[in-house]
Amino acid sequence: MKECLAAYADWLWREATEGSDLDTEYRAAVGQDGVWQDSGAVGPLMLHALRRTVGDEPFFRTLQFVVANQQFAPLSLGDFERLACQESGVDLTGFFTAWARSGAIPATQYLFPGPLYR
Repeated sequence: MKECLAAYADWLWREATEGSDLDTEYRAAVGQDGVWQDSGAVGPLMLHALRRTVGDEPFFRTLQFVVANQQFAPLSLGDFERLACQESGVDLTGFFTAWARSGAIPATQYLFPGPLYR
């Protein structure tokens, strides 16, 4: 899970320093051939979809908690899911099943949540 967070931190850096439109980058990435076979690419995509599912405030509270409390401890997907549910007040079981447990491309509702849907 920490590898996913580290890769998404790079996305956030580009957004903050270069003004990158992460929604546009996300839409382009999910349409690329082979992206779903690249586990290093899927992690940041999942985190961006999560951000758009729960909203910025709960998403960044979740990240802040991880940085403050899990920096040197293992962080499983289940731990991260419980934390994201707690911070957002949303049941994210379907989201994490679609993105991390099914082995298939997530259904549209999870692949293009909120502002990602066009």
